[in-house]
Amino acid sequence: MTKKRLFFAVVLALLIADQAVNYTVLRDGRLFGFFVAPYDPPLFTWPQLRSRDTAIRIAAGDEELRALSTIDPELGWAPPRNETAFGAHFDVLGARISVREHALEKGAERRILAMGGSFTLGAEVKEHEAWASRIEEACPQVEILNLGVSAYGMDQAYLRFLRRGAELDPDEVWFGLLPAASPRVSTHFGPASQKWVTAANFKPRFLPLDGGGLRLVANPAPSHAEAARLLTDQRAFFDALVETDLWVARSPAAFAPRGSHPSHWFTTSRLLVTAMESGDRALAPWLEDSDSEIYRTLRELLLAFDRGARDLGAEFKVLVLPAYSDLHARADAGRAFWQPLIDDVAAEGIECFDLSDALVAAGALEEEGCWALNWHYSPHGNRVVAEAIRERWLAE
Repeated sequence: MTKKRLFFAVVLALLIADQAVNYTVLRDGRLFGFFVAPYDPPLFTWPQLRSRDTAIRIAAGDEELRALSTIDPELGWAPPRNETAFGAHFDVLGARISVREHALEKGAERRILAMGGSFTLGAEVKEHEAWASRIEEACPQVEILNLGVSAYGMDQAYLRFLRRGAELDPDEVWFGLLPAASPRVSTHFGPASQKWVTAANFKPRFLPLDGGGLRLVANPAPSHAEAARLLTDQRAFFDALVETDLWVARSPAAFAPRGSHPSHWFTTSRLLVTAMESGDRALAPWLEDSDSEIYRTLRELLLAFDRGARDLGAEFKVLVLPAYSDLHARADAGRAFWQPLIDDVAAEGIECFDLSDALVAAGALEEEGCWALNWHYSPHGNRVVAEAIRERWLAE
């Protein structure tokens, strides 16, 4: 056999092997338990699949499920008033029930709105164990309306503040910044940025503008019917997100409908697309680079929060509520990867308080004590946070 024939024989054998793997081993879109692009559908966990099925059933007329839904056309999702959701009970104001009853009129000398995600809400602990409730119990002159919502990005918290802030007439607005949740502001669809997130819900997001400022891009699925459509029609999903979702836009072949891109035709190219899509996921580079989209979006949102609070005659403050992974990243690197952002907004006059030192001093670098089963703050962790905040901001 000549060298030329040998070359073509080897190429043909490799091509046959490639196609055999593509249509057998990768037939279900997985390799050794890992998902392989294209992600059609873009669902990676059983809870996400259940979210899709729930949207389909509600869109088809299941009123019992609709009554339990927390979908909000503008915000993506929001807690119902006087109902239970996200593992917590909410009062007539849509705030988590606390040790005191809250009304629209102020019930204390100083009213504080606590905005943020599950670390603000106090996920995995009882009402009286959440840090906001502990502060209220210890400080009669203060009432804290806990408006934290599980899985919220800063963008959703800001939009909820715009919706409710004036009505609630706060003296102060606190935002609980969870560094590990930073990528949420860069996406319309949680699984696109962090595949392990629980729900497959859609949300609005802001795009940072050159020279400062933000442009709001509305929630692409404001109804159950639209959510069901985007989660069952990959072309519709792709078209709705490819221009404004950071993670879909940076790897369009990974989210394009199966077979619609040449990279989908071969095992090797699918693996290459998967590797490229999965790269650049470490948080530190994004939050240490002031030119990155995530950094710019977070910065502009914090400044917008501050302006919005001042318009209401209130003071805006930032609490850094680090996750277990955040604290270990800080310990390993010898610095907090979110510090450049905090220094930046502090220079703009926003008061910031990082709870990292208080948590570390309480043993939070260990796996027990400060952490609940799913890595939110335990009752002890919430107590540590509450006491540190009281000493820093509420000491008489």
